[in-house]
Amino acid sequence: MFIATGSLSSCKKDSDFGVVDENVNGSFSKNSLATVNTAAVNQNLIFGINGHPLDLSPSYRGIGPYTQINLVTSMGMNWYRFDIVAQSSGIVTVPYLFRPIHDAAVASGVNILPVVYPRTLNLNSTEAVAYQAGKLLATNFAKQNGQYFTHYELGNELGIKLVLPGKTGQSQSHFDPAKIKAVAAYLKGMDEGIKATDPGAKTMVDASWLRYGYLKYLETYGVKFDIIAYHWYNNCR
Repeated sequence: MFIATGSLSSCKKDSDFGVVDENVNGSFSKNSLATVNTAAVNQNLIFGINGHPLDLSPSYRGIGPYTQINLVTSMGMNWYRFDIVAQSSGIVTVPYLFRPIHDAAVASGVNILPVVYPRTLNLNSTEAVAYQAGKLLATNFAKQNGQYFTHYELGNELGIKLVLPGKTGQSQSHFDPAKIKAVAAYLKGMDEGIKATDPGAKTMVDASWLRYGYLKYLETYGVKFDIIAYHWYNNCR
C-alpha cells in the first residue's frame, strides 16, 4: 500500500509516486506555511501542497496565481493539489480562475493534481444510477481537461459521511450499507470513465483518520485505483 496526500513523484503518466504533503487550509502567506527542509528528507520523496484556490474563498482574494505557485516552488515543492468542480459536460465551472493557475504552474514547472468534485453523486441513488453518473462526469472531465493532468483524485473524504454513529470506520461494517454502495459504484464509474478516455492516467482514492475500512470496502467492491491518498489528522472531522 502506497500512501500519499497530494504530493507526487513525477509528471509522467506511467510512473508511480507517493509522498505526504504539507497541507495548508486558508490564506497563502509565508507566516502560515511550514518551511520544508527538502535536503533533510529522502531524495526519493517529492512534496506538494494542498489548497482551495477555485472555491471563491475570501482567503484567496488578492493572492494571484503566480504568487500561489511561487509559494509552492519557494518551499522546494512541485505539486499543487486542489479541488475542481465541473459540470456534467466536463467543463470547469470557474475557468477564469483555473486557467491562470494552470498557466502559472506550467511556467514554473509545477504539476496540478485535481480533486474531481463528485457534484452528481446522490447517496440515496441505486448503484446502477450512481455508476453511470460517476462515469459520465469523469469521462467528460477527462475529455475536456486530460491535457492538463496526469493524475486524478476521485472525490475528497467521501467516507466521512458514511460512518455509522458510534463507529470508527476501521471495519467495512462500520459504514451505512446503502450509501457506501452508491459511493463505491460512483467511484468505480469515475475510474473507468477516466481510464477509457485517458488510458495513461493514474487515479487516486482517499480515506482519513482511522477509517481504513472504507478503502477495504472499495477494494472488495471492485473499485480500481492506482494510488491511495491517505489524509492523516486527528479525529476532528
